[in-house]
Amino acid sequence: AVVSTQSRSRYFFLFWRETGLQRVGFLYGRYDVESHVPLGIKSVVSFIYEPPQNSDQKSIEFLDDPYQCVVDHIAKLLGLYCVGWIFTDLQALSTTDGTVKNLRNGKTFFLSAQECIHAAYFQNKFPSPSQLSKSGKFGSKFVTVCISGNESNTIEMFAYQVSNQCMALVRDNILLPAREHPGLAYAKLSSAEQYVPDVFFREKDEYGNVVTKEARPLPVEYLLLQLPTGTPKDGHKPLLPGGIIPPKFPVVNRESLDMEVFKRYYRAQPDEYFLESLSDINVLF
Repeated sequence: AVVSTQSRSRYFFLFWRETGLQRVGFLYGRYDVESHVPLGIKSVVSFIYEPPQNSDQKSIEFLDDPYQCVVDHIAKLLGLYCVGWIFTDLQALSTTDGTVKNLRNGKTFFLSAQECIHAAYFQNKFPSPSQLSKSGKFGSKFVTVCISGNESNTIEMFAYQVSNQCMALVRDNILLPAREHPGLAYAKLSSAEQYVPDVFFREKDEYGNVVTKEARPLPVEYLLLQLPTGTPKDGHKPLLPGGIIPPKFPVVNRESLDMEVFKRYYRAQPDEYFLESLSDINVLF
């Protein structure tokens, strides 16, 4: 996954810097050939749409979005598609140097079970077309991007997908988050309403023997695929006389917007950057 400019990803997590609250958004872009990987495909992200949401310092709740179809329509007219979702999980380590805590690692978890279930839901919602599949669809190219602290206590993007097995377990309503630990999932037991086949995984025990265990619970690392991600350096940045960057249009669903906001934004833009100023998805929306 490639976010087209550093400023887009930076402006997204700047919300956390200003408020201390987490944020979630959908990635819109296009697919392109990844020349460094045989048969590779990369997602090139053009903009981040932030849907209505409630959030605090540790959680995010999606709210109903009556305008999601409008965003999808605008993106389609631009030749873009929803290629992933992105969220922050940030906690400050120091307010003086801007460092953040390394919350996600091999000793804790990379994605929580609940996040894996969300990822599988979205991947099932956005399947990849396939001429070799009877259904005409197989797998998904939809990505999950988490912005969190790395081992150096700086902010970094981490991209993942869940496996096709995880997609099937979530599609059939089998997988649940476990109570014991965020990084553990749980395969449901059969009931009168639903038959659930046994789900197993293999791991090495304390003696180095490979043993088979029931997926109750199941470490989500068995379901995760880590992907490379990055942002190219920003190219030309339009500047006003004196080296001032023109003001950005307020982000949809962060604050109320009306025609007066648009008038102030329009009047602040220099004539030579008129087209560029209207290229912001928040303006088009």
